[in-house]
Amino acid sequence: GALGAAMADGCGFAPEWLVTELAACAGALEPERAAALQVRVFCPTLGVFKGMLMRRPGLERVQLSSSMRKVPPSRYPPPFRLPSFSESPAGQSGRESAHEQA
Repeated sequence: GALGAAMADGCGFAPEWLVTELAACAGALEPERAAALQVRVFCPTLGVFKGMLMRRPGLERVQLSSSMRKVPPSRYPPPFRLPSFSESPAGQSGRESAHEQA
């Protein structure tokens, strides 16, 4: 209902595996039970985002809410290009870090 919509207003969503993995890295005793994460996302092409990412089954990528954006995208191109999870080679899950893919 309306209360449920208000509770999710302004939050983003993340794949279950990512919430579990990040909660484990943060030292959670039961990372598989984590429901949400508070994040800061810095991406020159998208901007700076701050807020909550809720666990959502079935997602492949993080979904950021426009209300999470605190700073607009940079007007200047980044000096280098960083790999992203969505650019993993075919056959890999996309969960490996950049140094594990190298």
